[in-house]
Parts: sequence; C-alpha cells; structure tokens
Amino acid sequence: PAQSALFKNLHMDVDINIERNTWVRSRDANVEVFSDGALKLTVLGDALTLTGALDADRGEYTFLAKRFQIKRGSALFIGTPDLNPTLQITAEYQVKQATGTATNIRVLIGGTVAKPRIALESDAQPPLSQSDLLSYLAFGERSTSLLQFNQTSLSGNAGGNLLNVAGTRLAGIALGVALDEAKGSAARSLGLDVFNITPGDLPVFNGGGLDQFLKGTELELGRYINTRTFASFIFTPGLLTCKKGKSQNSSCASPGLTLTQRTAKGLRLDVSYSPRYLLDPPTLAGQTFTGGGQFGTFLIREWRF
Repeated sequence: PAQSALFKNLHMDVDINIERNTWVRSRDANVEVFSDGALKLTVLGDALTLTGALDADRGEYTFLAKRFQIKRGSALFIGTPDLNPTLQITAEYQVKQATGTATNIRVLIGGTVAKPRIALESDAQPPLSQSDLLSYLAFGERSTSLLQFNQTSLSGNAGGNLLNVAGTRLAGIALGVALDEAKGSAARSLGLDVFNITPGDLPVFNGGGLDQFLKGTELELGRYINTRTFASFIFTPGLLTCKKGKSQNSSCASPGLTLTQRTAKGLRLDVSYSPRYLLDPPTLAGQTFTGGGQFGTFLIREWRF
C-alpha cells in the first residue's frame, strides 16, 4: 500500500516511562510490568515503533491449569514495526506431594509474543524428564509413581485408583479451560481480580463419582485491596457434600485464605492457610485421607540490581 499521508512528514521522538503497578492481563497471564529506563517511540515508515525493555518480577502465568508465580522477566523491543518483543520470563509453581515433600517446577518462556517457546525445568536432583514434569503438574506425582499406588501393577485396586485420580484431575483442568471466558466475566461481575477453577491437591483414594470430583477441585476468588495488598479465598466445592463423621473419607478440608502485602522498601509478607487432604496410614481396608489445612508465612526482602 502507498505510504499514509499522515506518516509522510511525521517526525516523532517520545520517551515513555512505565511506572510500577501497571498490569498486563490476558486469559493466561496477570503480570505487573515497569521500565527502569525510558522506552523510545519513533516512526518507521507507516508504523510506530518501540525501543527499550519492560521488566517484570511479580504476577501469575497459567499453564496446564496451574498458576505459576512470575519470578523475573523482560520484554525487549528492538524497534521493529510489528511491536513483537523478545521474551525472557521465568515463573515457578510448587507441587506438594502426599508424602509431604515439595518440588518447584519452573516454566521458561522465550521467543516472541507472536511465537513464544515454553519449556519446563525443576529444582529436583537428578533432573526430571519433561514427561515427569508434565505428570507432576497434572497428577502431583511423576509418571512412574502413578503405577505404584497401593499395588505394584495396574490390576485391581491400583488401576481403579489411577483412573480415579486421572479422571478427577483432568476433569478439573477441563472445567477450568471450558469456563475460561465465563471466569473472566464472572470475575468482572463479582468485582474480583482473580477467579480460578483448578484441580486441588486431593490424593488418590478408593471410590469416585461426584464427591471425589468436588473434593478434587479448588475455587479461588481474589482481589487487590489496594496497589500493595492482595487477598484471596480458596475452597473446595466438596464442602457442600461432605459430612463430618466417622465414615471413611468423610472429613472436609477447611477453606483457605492468602494475603500478600508489599512495602515501598522491597519487603513482601506472604501469609496463607491452604486446604489440604492428607493421606492416612494405609490399611488392608484401603487408603483413606483426612481433611485439614496448611499454614505458612514468609517475610521476603527483594533487591534489584
């Protein structure tokens, strides 16, 4: 196409500074961005171009229905007319296992906005394969461990448990993906910043059906109280069906609450109480679990250099 008359004699040299508490939001991401230096806005042909870098050290990225916390990231603009920056982002998610151990899984996002490249790694030693990392995200266990629940083969009870946990986890993921657009609308209608439906940390147990699905799904409702304070409420729909009593697997996990407070001097206080279903000692009658919760608090000092 012919050059636009608007751009023919246009000269532009504008510096743009992005202050903190500027958020980029999409269906998969909710990330705070800022610039340490100025971004330059200029004209190239019929397009406006940007040169400079945006940084990020706070936010969330959703992958396989899991919310990864942004640890560090940057978007580098090199003055191309398509405004397609180069990405370097690292986000982390902690998988809590029934044995009480935890594995930190990191998602590495590279490439460009138009063609991002995603890879997984962890802090486990020896390093985990990509298939094991995907298995941890989907089921909370490595792929080889899925074959060892209660028995050493897929026959009988173990196979049933494997199918139960697979059905519950994948149903939770599918529900979250299917309701992506509805979640965004619901969040806006309810005045929320975060509304998520994800698989919970329910361990494998006998049985199945609606009760297991409800107990194995978590709902999170979160809101920024102000620019430095974020709070969220977490619960499992299984609270609607479970009954307190002595019957097998009847106990419920209490609702959870998280609070994040940041100060102007780089301090961050994280306080959380999360619902958990914990495995009881195994018996010949089968595997049972107990509903409970997990409390944690962290005071973190952050430096940038």
